[in-house]
Amino acid sequence: MTREGPPPLCRRLLSARLGRGHVARSVIGDLDEEFADRARTNPVAARRWYRREAIAVALRAGSITERHRGDSMIRLFLTDVRMAVRTLLKQPRFASV
Repeated sequence: MTREGPPPLCRRLLSARLGRGHVARSVIGDLDEEFADRARTNPVAARRWYRREAIAVALRAGSITERHRGDSMIRLFLTDVRMAVRTLLKQPRFASV
């Protein structure tokens, strides 16, 4: 017997980690849509996929949720510098233009 819809425990985990903002609704909505597509062909594999993705998103939740108002200018600047260096190392031709 298979249940319809994504695993409820995973949905609660995502809601708890991501909060109630528009980013959380967007991430959960995207996962639900992909789950629905996958469940049409193989519901068991779709539930397994949803669990794996939900745990991965929950572990990275701090990096994908919105920034807090208390972030300092220095922190934001350092984040931008880190991303620029990372892009330069990964794609030097693109970053040098």
